Amino acid sequence: MSNRKKRRKLCGGLCLMALVLGMGCSSQNNDSKPETTKQEHTIKWCIAGLNVEGFTEEGVITKEIEENFNDTLKKNKKEYQVEFEVVPGNNGTFTEEQEQTMQKCDIITMENQVILPEDYSVQMYPTLIDYMKEGLFAPLDDFMETDDGQRIKQKMLSEMTLESGKWNERQMLLPTALTPAIGSSLLIEKGLFEKMGWKESDEFPDFTKCDEIFQKIYEQLGETPFLTFSDEKRGSGVNGNIYDIPQFLEEIQNNYGIYQVNDAGIGAAISSGTDLDTSNILSADYMESVLNAWNRYIEKGYVNTDTSEQPLVQMAGNYFGVDESEISGKVYLSVRPQEYALHITKQQGIPLDPFTGISSKSENKDLAFEVLADMITDETLHKALKEVSPDQTVSLVFETGYDEEEEERYKEIIKTAPTFEIAHQVKQINTPEVQAVRKVFLDYCKETDQATANPLMRYFSENGEVTSESIKKGLDAWNQKLEKAGMSNVLEQIKELKEQEVAGE
Repeated sequence: MSNRKKRRKLCGGLCLMALVLGMGCSSQNNDSKPETTKQEHTIKWCIAGLNVEGFTEEGVITKEIEENFNDTLKKNKKEYQVEFEVVPGNNGTFTEEQEQTMQKCDIITMENQVILPEDYSVQMYPTLIDYMKEGLFAPLDDFMETDDGQRIKQKMLSEMTLESGKWNERQMLLPTALTPAIGSSLLIEKGLFEKMGWKESDEFPDFTKCDEIFQKIYEQLGETPFLTFSDEKRGSGVNGNIYDIPQFLEEIQNNYGIYQVNDAGIGAAISSGTDLDTSNILSADYMESVLNAWNRYIEKGYVNTDTSEQPLVQMAGNYFGVDESEISGKVYLSVRPQEYALHITKQQGIPLDPFTGISSKSENKDLAFEVLADMITDETLHKALKEVSPDQTVSLVFETGYDEEEEERYKEIIKTAPTFEIAHQVKQINTPEVQAVRKVFLDYCKETDQATANPLMRYFSENGEVTSESIKKGLDAWNQKLEKAGMSNVLEQIKELKEQEVAGE
């Protein structure tokens, strides 16, 4: 995770903490002069299961810090105060006493609890959906129609962001981060980016359309290659659905950008809309396009045959602003793509990021929601919340991480961007065809470290050369092998598991 992303999560987390401040009313009678004065209500905010340094150690949110935060509320004429209650989870579970503590609070921030043991078998501990089924959270639908709800909706930027907190078509939780806009972007080494004279505002085409840009890089570097392409064996998959695939396929499936995103294991991609289309990524049109692009880049000399060399340019699927990241000692920038998509990451129907809700047992639900709206939309209070625990990287309340210009750009993007959905933590697939499918992928992996001038020659050549026609024939042959191995049955099970997750089963 980049520092920028951590800072953004940190900001979000602190915001939510501020929300916890409660509003109170009390009246005092003055015998000499009868008068009703407003008294501060106290809102209790529970931070549950965020097992990160800062929220699990005693005394991090000290009384002094809490008092300073409440002083800020008072200076801003807020008639509520906040008490923070930290409830650390124990390997993804809570004791009965801890659950009772949560229920006594007004606002609850929690994340899904998922533990993957060393053997990769899946152990699903209580999740947000489990607690929603048990009635821990109060529905927010009516609140979202109030003025405070409208304030929150404006800040969320996207209905899709808000929908990530829905369960059984009801708004149960508020997310901690916006639904990101992504595209088939590039990671460009920072020094090269600066040498090329590019600016952060510059937009770059999809990886398959970079011929002109790559030619300029090639010339700038004195005709030195800057990409790497390899068919060496790489492990992939999730939740015990582990299989081996060639490196180039791993990079493609991890960076599908506006097309499809793979995270379900066994070479499957789940793209969205409403039909939860589950497909073999090798059958997608984009697969053919990206392999043809690689073939062009190899022929033009852009690709290094020594795969031990760290490339100066890489494929990238995510874009959160021009973001810096360090990979193997090199600093890269994620550049702005020309084409965007929106994606939602699902874990049993709810993303893994922390979410915030209102306790069903709270006697101050209206005020608790007002506090949340204040913390999300009031910049002064938002900033004050960040100072409650400045070293945190976990979001407690919604944080965009975008400046005003970026927010406006984002709003325009989401009007037309296609939508894709990642199925995180799909349960282990047990169909007998899985082993046969794995074997097909393994057959396309190079077992030795010997450099190949053009790895595509191994699978996609005809009469000693690689052409667009031979690539198409090679993909058809690969897909026929997968189909014979039982890929259709594997995809069907993935789809069924995904539908169960979305339904909260």
